[in-house]
Amino acid sequence: MGAAMHPRDLADPFGRALIGALDGADSRVSVERDDGWRDEYDAGLYLSGPEAWAPATRRALERLVGRTLDAGAGAGRHASFLQGRGCQVVALDSSRGAVEACRRRGLHAIHGALGDPGLLVDERFDAILLLGHNLGLLQTPERAPSILSWLAERCAPGAVIVGDSIDPTLADDADWREYRALNGERGRRPGQTRMRISYGDHTGDWFEYWLLSPAELEQAAAGTGWELERVEFDDDERFPGDYVATLRLANGPAA
Repeated sequence: MGAAMHPRDLADPFGRALIGALDGADSRVSVERDDGWRDEYDAGLYLSGPEAWAPATRRALERLVGRTLDAGAGAGRHASFLQGRGCQVVALDSSRGAVEACRRRGLHAIHGALGDPGLLVDERFDAILLLGHNLGLLQTPERAPSILSWLAERCAPGAVIVGDSIDPTLADDADWREYRALNGERGRRPGQTRMRISYGDHTGDWFEYWLLSPAELEQAAAGTGWELERVEFDDDERFPGDYVATLRLANGPAA
């Protein structure tokens, strides 16, 4: 790995993995769900180009114009694509390593999280990206409306959110069926997920991530100024249950 990370970043395994991928090091990360399920993947996928993306994602990005906030930018794969098309893009991520990775790739990137009160208060964006299943950054049904309202306050009237997720009701493998049942017992929505990431010897904090259906997204947006305009399910068999949603800010921020 390149330059040494600051001690405060030892709890940022995702960011460390992205830097590892940029440096050509082992960038495999482990994901653990709160029911004990685990998976492993290569963080190098966050450096991938359009040829590796779901077709619906490519089509959505090709339609975008104007000043764009890429929220949960990771290593900036979508931001880089838009910047290459002449868009002005700001990459935002709560991982300091991700911000460093974006900057190393020539992107304007800032550190912070959706909902931070003092963040981007003077900005007005034409588009918000929540791609890479980053509609999950709405966190929970309780938290989602306030995050959507926060975004509305930083957007121009007529702005769009382009985000994607997996409809959890269409995920039919045994692990998901069992987890949906567990969520039902706990009074949670089917796709509410609590997980954490490990890279090497370091494990991050638990965090909430909500894989929500289009109907749940429309419900979360009610009263926030955003209206669900388009839902496109992907017909690529590599991405079962994946969809891209477009929400539009009709009249500016909700009062």
